[in-house]
Amino acid sequence: MINKIFPFSILLALLTSSYAQAESTAAQSAKPLTPDNMNHLFYTPTTRVNDKDEITISFHEAAYGLGNKVQVQFSLFDNVGRSNFGIKYQLADSFVLGAGLGATFASLPNGNHGLHSNDKRIALYLTKQVANTKSTDVYFTGHTQIGDVASFGLDLGINIKQAPNFNIILEAGTSYDTNSENLYMNADGGLRIFPETIPNTYFDFGLDYSDFNFTLNGEKNIKIYLDAGYHF
Repeated sequence: MINKIFPFSILLALLTSSYAQAESTAAQSAKPLTPDNMNHLFYTPTTRVNDKDEITISFHEAAYGLGNKVQVQFSLFDNVGRSNFGIKYQLADSFVLGAGLGATFASLPNGNHGLHSNDKRIALYLTKQVANTKSTDVYFTGHTQIGDVASFGLDLGINIKQAPNFNIILEAGTSYDTNSENLYMNADGGLRIFPETIPNTYFDFGLDYSDFNFTLNGEKNIKIYLDAGYHF
C-alpha cells in the first residue's frame, strides 16, 4: 500500500511546488491552456508538442519541450499513446511520432491502459489529426509495443470543444496481443475543465471502461478517471 501511495505523493508535491514557483512569472509567457492547445486528451496523444522550455505536468503526463518540435514525456500513472517514457516529435501540424518505453511504473486499480503485463517494451505510436473544426478535433493513433510481449492496435480520440473553459473527451481503443492472440478493447469519456480563476491549469473527470479481453469475453471494469495538470 505504501509503495502505491509514495509515488502519488511525490508527484502531488512536485505539481504543487511547480505551480507555486511559476505562477508569478511563467504563466505570463507560456501559451494559455485551452481546449485547442493540449498535448493529450485522456490517453490519446494530440499533434501538439511543447515549445522549447515549456513544461506540462500532470498525474498522467509530464512533458518538457526540447525545441525543434520535440518534447520528452513521462507518465507515472498509466500512459499516453501506450508509452510511459520517451520523446514525441511533430512531423507536421497534423502528424506526431512517439517512441520510447512502454512499462508500468505505478499500478492503478483495475489494470493499466493497453499494457497487460509488467514486462518493459519498446513503444511506438503515430498520431494523425483527421478533423480540426471550431467545435471538434478527431485523432487516430496507430501503436505497437515490442518486447517479450508484442502488441499493436488503433486508438480513437475525440475532443468536443463546448466552451472556452471546458470540453468533452471521448476515446476508444484496441490492442491485439500477438503472443496470446487475444484482442483487448477499451473506452472512456468525460470532461476537461479549465478554471478561469487558475490560469494554465486543467482538471479531468470521467469514466474509464478499462481494457477487457474481447476474444475471451473477459471481465469488464469501469473506473473513475481523474487528472489535474499545470502548464508553464
